[in-house]
Amino acid sequence: MKYIIVIAITFLISACHPNTPFEMDSITPVPVRESYISLQDSTGILLKIGSAVVIDDGYAITSRHVCEGSNGMKGYMAGGMEFPITEVVLSDSFDLALFEIPCGVGKPIKIGEKVRTGEQVFSVGTSNGSAIYEGIVQETDIIIHHVDIDLPNPSSRDAKGRPITHGFVCEGDFKKGFSGGPIVNSRGELVGIIQGYTTEFLSDTNVTELETSKTYGTGYHIEDILNEVKSMTEKKHNRCK
Repeated sequence: MKYIIVIAITFLISACHPNTPFEMDSITPVPVRESYISLQDSTGILLKIGSAVVIDDGYAITSRHVCEGSNGMKGYMAGGMEFPITEVVLSDSFDLALFEIPCGVGKPIKIGEKVRTGEQVFSVGTSNGSAIYEGIVQETDIIIHHVDIDLPNPSSRDAKGRPITHGFVCEGDFKKGFSGGPIVNSRGELVGIIQGYTTEFLSDTNVTELETSKTYGTGYHIEDILNEVKSMTEKKHNRCK
């Protein structure tokens, strides 16, 4: 399969006074309300810095760059519940992070299967507009060149020394505040995590691919996420069971 190389990723860092999936789109095509976490700065100035999803009782996942770009976070869930986020494990190989949440809070999201080209998916994030966007998977095997963050132990690096990870790309109206948020299928099952968005794609022959007038989100495949989460949870005790 022909690889598409993502050469420029714009990370989804912050949005001030945004809407969340439980403030907007009260009737949604996918059940994410009890699993989604809106992440905000803990300084009290209401800066939303990203998104997360409950992956297991007592644990949630987001993007590594969301945690690295913050001086402190708190989670905000449906019903107005807030909690501080203090125990964070950063992935060495992916733009992923695992953090603790209070036991019994939220509902662990159901797990889906690897996405297919042409599949309809939904991305969830904290934004200034609609908070759930429909998209279509364009490519299932892409190389992501990380230009804004470093990873201690990536699978490989490019000629410029930038860490490389692999994932998929879907077309959709991605905005600030989606980083770390879930990508789900039509049944509400987790199939990926939003890593960033871009409008620029180059093939290995430096030919622009896809329509640059559109916005595309890059995400990690569910099997890679679960394998990395397993590795990260080995570093923590299971305090909720």
